[in-house]
Amino acid sequence: MLRLGGRISRADIDYKLKHPLIVPGNNHIVILLIRHYHSEVKHQGRHFTAGSLRDAGFWIVGEKRLISSLLHKCVICRKLPGKQEQQLMSDLPVDRLCSSPPFSSVGIDTFGPWSIVTRKTRGG
Repeated sequence: MLRLGGRISRADIDYKLKHPLIVPGNNHIVILLIRHYHSEVKHQGRHFTAGSLRDAGFWIVGEKRLISSLLHKCVICRKLPGKQEQQLMSDLPVDRLCSSPPFSSVGIDTFGPWSIVTRKTRGG
């Protein structure tokens, strides 16, 4: 097996992230790896699958094409998107359709509880 080398060899990260395994794309084990990591990331797409493969320490030759073709065949991913539904709208009430003069209906938003103080005064 070949490992990829690079300019990050002195980085303080895991060895398999610094030097991932180079794996040929035309291999049955690679297809099984892609399916495994695709289900591990809960069928979130090509970018998440590729990221999880890289985090696991695999560098697959032609991974974009291979992952895309396998995700196109994934039954769960094909069923998930579904069709877009139309919003059912009801008719507007008559009050909103009739024109009325300004300030015919006014509401005020207030804050807090209002405390009412009753005082005993002289004469009242």
